[in-house]
Amino acid sequence: MIIAKSRLISLKQLEQSDLPILWQWRNDNHFMDSCSKRKNILSFEKFEQELSSDFKKDRHIQCIVKKEDKSIGTI
Repeated sequence: MIIAKSRLISLKQLEQSDLPILWQWRNDNHFMDSCSKRKNILSFEKFEQELSSDFKKDRHIQCIVKKEDKSIGTI
């Protein structure tokens, strides 16, 4: 579901189909060094468990930032 759209970007509510790109970003060394206290690479299954646990604790709506059809970040 599109939450907001401008001429350059759109915000799309996180869906199951977005998990592979989030998993890729989560396991990226640059991301782990810059944006996370977590330093271990996870399997997709472990990532799903981690994300589910995170949403139970402190997450609100999470959106994917898209430029054209490419996912470029989250908010």
